[in-house]
Amino acid sequence: MKKSVIEYTLDRCTTCLACLKACPLDAISLVNNRVVINDLLCINCGKCIDACNNQGLQTIKTNLELDKDIINVALLPSSLILRMSNMDEVEDLFNAIKLLGFDEIIDLSPYEALVFKESSLIANYNDEITISSFCPMVNKLIEVKYPSLLDNLAPIKYPSEIAAKQVKKKYGSKKVLVYNFCECNAKLSLAKFPFGNNYYVDYSLAIAQMLPIFKNNYGKGRLQVNLSSKGLQAINPQTYQVSEACLSADSFDKVMDILELAEFDVIKDYQILRLFPCYNGCLGGDLLWENSYNNLGNIKNILQKNQESLELSLTFDDIYSNYEKEVCGKIDIKEKIKKFGEINKIYEKLPHLDCGACGYPSCRKMAEEICNGNCEIKDCKILDRGYKNVN
Repeated sequence: MKKSVIEYTLDRCTTCLACLKACPLDAISLVNNRVVINDLLCINCGKCIDACNNQGLQTIKTNLELDKDIINVALLPSSLILRMSNMDEVEDLFNAIKLLGFDEIIDLSPYEALVFKESSLIANYNDEITISSFCPMVNKLIEVKYPSLLDNLAPIKYPSEIAAKQVKKKYGSKKVLVYNFCECNAKLSLAKFPFGNNYYVDYSLAIAQMLPIFKNNYGKGRLQVNLSSKGLQAINPQTYQVSEACLSADSFDKVMDILELAEFDVIKDYQILRLFPCYNGCLGGDLLWENSYNNLGNIKNILQKNQESLELSLTFDDIYSNYEKEVCGKIDIKEKIKKFGEINKIYEKLPHLDCGACGYPSCRKMAEEICNGNCEIKDCKILDRGYKNVN
């Protein structure tokens, strides 16, 4: 299970309830004056962190402690590469990170290109809309809020996982640890550490936290690298070529709108949905530095010197996987409607004020929790004081 990568700092929390209101999935509640995050509902979007003015919620700290007695491999995403303004700076970046003690640095751009290519092939042979599985935030969002679309997800592994598996194959029986440099909170969850997930990637590292460390190694040499131009372009909906059958969107609100339309089967003119919850795609990851708009110029400068378009030749098992439906799997529509009716009856008895005094972000969320047996209607602080719902 992909757990929340959001860390609660009790001594900094003022119980202002801003995080409850900001969470789009109602994954946060207040229990005994302490913020509680529901791992089953949290999609690691980071909106609660943005809403907190007191750093009561933070991205979990990731530390780099390399073991010199084993092989250490780093995976660098295109979003990090495109923070550099030209190819010379890219090679400087790769060398700076290698000097931290890594035995090998792997560029993820060919793997990112592969994921988009394969998802397009699936869409060409699929009668229903195909949803690209590039972003773990989108996948978790579908699991939690739009489970009827689970079968529309392209059953393709994440680029970091495909690359990490190849690394483990390459070194065979030798002891090797794979570290993935992550540009957003959601991708931090795709590793064994610190969550114990069943991934080939061993450790996730937040780029924002690693920057002060590898930045000290700039200007100490260059490490030659051949990038995939298609991979660099694929992570931003504004820089890769799409067909008329492809609908792409960047920003969380747009993604939600499109998924709601897809759930009701009213998007008829498209074969594939490429959805990026961050502005400018993965370039807008919240663990990167500076703004993401400069990168549109960077990609042109980098591709002037790097004209290759590397393509990988991997097996079906290397690329595809049986997508794990972690939350609820297929839902019986009759059962869903029945439960919705029960929640509605409870909701009508509540004050509809969404004050948050009960510890839940809304009266509807409290009605769901009452239906699930996690609290009782008497726990409503407003009703407890004699308020009568006149709705």
